[in-house]
Amino acid sequence: MVATNFILLALLILGGIRLLQLKTQGVVVCNAVFVAEIVYFVALGFLWSAVPPSLSMSVAAATGVGSMGLSPQLICGYPLVALVCLNLARQRLDATSQVVQPL
Repeated sequence: MVATNFILLALLILGGIRLLQLKTQGVVVCNAVFVAEIVYFVALGFLWSAVPPSLSMSVAAATGVGSMGLSPQLICGYPLVALVCLNLARQRLDATSQVVQPL
């Protein structure tokens, strides 16, 4: 879980840097990271409840210790909010760039 958190946070930092540089690669990277985080959170929720109690208790305990980087994002729903806002901004930017085309 720590390795997964580290990889997702490193990719999120990379995507954030690319977004600050106004590169479309940042949108692609952030979209991929946010989708991966949502899948990760759903998989953890499934493991908490769908497996035998002894295993689910172990997964829950490991989640508390191993997900320190992503837990604040889960609490505030950041991956969902950011995914929606980022894609809305991208659509708006694409629409604006199509209107202002040089002749």
